[in-house]
Amino acid sequence: MVDDRPPSPDGDHAAVPTVVEDPEEVAALLGEFGWRKGPKAAKGLMLGLPGDRQPTDDELRTAAAKTRLVCFRMEPERPGR
Repeated sequence: MVDDRPPSPDGDHAAVPTVVEDPEEVAALLGEFGWRKGPKAAKGLMLGLPGDRQPTDDELRTAAAKTRLVCFRMEPERPGR
C-alpha cells in the first residue's frame, strides 16, 4: 500500500481533510462553532449569523446552505516516514 499523503511540515503529524457538504451536518458544525467561540465569532464567518446571541436552527440552516466546510483530523506520523 502506498501512502501518498504529503509529509507534514514538522514531521510529527499528518492532517486528513474531510469535506462536509451535507447541509444538516454543516448547520450542526456551525452551531457547535457558535457555542464554542461565541456569537461574535460566528458572525465573523460572514454567513449571516447574528453576533449578539446564539443563532436559531433556521438561521443555522440558512447559513449552511451558503457554504461547505473542511474538517481536518490530525494523525500521528507512522514510524519510518
